[in-house]
Amino acid sequence: MEELEGIFVDLFLFVDELIKDYGEPVEPDETELEKLKNIIITSPASNDHHLSKNFYLIERVAGEILFSHYVDKYLGLEYDFDLMTFHSSIRDDIHGWHYLREYLTWGKVAYLFFREIKEKNEIHRYSFKIRLPMRLKDGQIYWVLQSSSPLELDKNKNVISHINSYTIGELFAEKDIVPLVGGIFKDGFYCNEFSQLYLENRYAVSPFVLSAPQKSILKYFYKNPDKTLRSCSETLKYPVNTLKKYISDCQRKQGIINKAKTSFPSIPFVHLKDVISYLERTGWFNNG
Repeated sequence: MEELEGIFVDLFLFVDELIKDYGEPVEPDETELEKLKNIIITSPASNDHHLSKNFYLIERVAGEILFSHYVDKYLGLEYDFDLMTFHSSIRDDIHGWHYLREYLTWGKVAYLFFREIKEKNEIHRYSFKIRLPMRLKDGQIYWVLQSSSPLELDKNKNVISHINSYTIGELFAEKDIVPLVGGIFKDGFYCNEFSQLYLENRYAVSPFVLSAPQKSILKYFYKNPDKTLRSCSETLKYPVNTLKKYISDCQRKQGIINKAKTSFPSIPFVHLKDVISYLERTGWFNNG
């Protein structure tokens, strides 16, 4: 449970930074939202057992669930579930939370994509799709296709909420890890240009992997925030110039700060203390 909570602490810190300048939703209005919910509830896709099995979620980027349909039927979750509980269904029986981590990494880049494209007045024409393994109510794991579209916007066209539809496919039978690959669609058609850009951005977001000396440096300054590089050098037995490269390496981009910028692209890291502050909030020093 602690590992799962740590995964979501990282997500929510990312989201907090992403939405810090977002405003209140101005479109669509409440009447239009209710019409949309009613369409979902009465849709043949929701009620005809001959058609694909679907469930739905409307969620705020900030984490609030505004609406769900058939989540109880297919996932066994009651109305008052939260996003962490919902997303904990994304997994297989072998690799722990690997697929959940992959999915949330894709999700981060999707949020960044919609933030960048908001200046186009056609943001509602775009959607993001990804196929992922989910454990359903019957205890088995299935491939499920998620399609996400912007819903509520603020006055500056920032995405405040989005609607997710989930279509249940075949049983998940893979034993080895299968890469998750998301894509951007426009008017329902695959958008190659943006999908390739999205793919490149996904792999630009790297896991936060440090060398043993870098971990030692972070832990030293976490425990001794007022100490200098020279005192760190004397304690850890690394030359000052070597410490500087471990912290920020402009040439090879392998310093602590460089890696943090790549792993957490929405966080404005400038100094080592910024990285330490962020990692402290994620609980990294308790597990790292």
